[in-house]
Amino acid sequence: GALQYWMTLTIDGRVLAVLVLVSVASVFVFGLAPALHLLRVDVNQIIKEPGRLGAGGVPARHWTTAFLAVEFALTLVLLAVVVGGARQQWVNQRAEFRLDSAPLLSMWVTLPGQTYESPESRVAFYDAVAERFASIPGVESVAIASALPRVSAPPMQLEIAGRESSGDFALPTVVMVGTGDNYFDTLAMPPLRGRRFTHIDGSPGQETAIVNQRLVDMFFGTRDPLGELIRVARVGTTVPGPWARIVGVVPTVRQRPGGVNADPVVYLPHRSSPSTTAAVVVRAAGEPTGLVPAIREEL
Repeated sequence: GALQYWMTLTIDGRVLAVLVLVSVASVFVFGLAPALHLLRVDVNQIIKEPGRLGAGGVPARHWTTAFLAVEFALTLVLLAVVVGGARQQWVNQRAEFRLDSAPLLSMWVTLPGQTYESPESRVAFYDAVAERFASIPGVESVAIASALPRVSAPPMQLEIAGRESSGDFALPTVVMVGTGDNYFDTLAMPPLRGRRFTHIDGSPGQETAIVNQRLVDMFFGTRDPLGELIRVARVGTTVPGPWARIVGVVPTVRQRPGGVNADPVVYLPHRSSPSTTAAVVVRAAGEPTGLVPAIREEL
């Protein structure tokens, strides 16, 4: 049957490394005896006497043929598995949404903790940055985010209302990204369903979330996730965040590099928990590098 939504299967790097070492060592161990035997065999004599029994006789050749046939069959099976896995990874990556980074300019901003100690002061700073950057000629839109695609994002434990874990299994791991109002417009990622964030999302009483299609496929299947309540907590902690209502579904973009499949991602309004370090993404109408001097001056 299907796995429960909190059960995740992953490849352990240590187990994989031991498996590779054992496989390589077995080649040398099981190939050593035949190799030593061949050193004592007179190949010319065997060729001249094809009917001779014994080490090079008919019974030995029958066993050799059988082992070679089995080895060849196992090799074909392993080759089919490798090719199938590579093909599936290629199909999965082609199905992911492709970002056009040509008109985008990104930068990281780290605020002094003492000056911007309160969340309200950080929200005010990021709002001012977005407003002033948007006023620069040649800037189409500006977005704030806690992480950029294919760079990094913190892993979180996901909990879905009505499907709490019984305690026997760990909650599933997803990736969380805090975003501003114009994030999906700036990256040209129109929602597949639902809506984008607005300036009131993330304020008290307006706890909302947007999820990617990968998360929907994994935990909701054909069921509509809009309106469902979810919450996330940092891996290793027992203090979850507030329940947030899903208001939108966006295309799947690989948030962290590596892996066969893209990560399930939960997007939260950045104003609900603004960090001291954030990425600023600017969409330019023309060549984005030409905006760098004006952006530095405004910042």
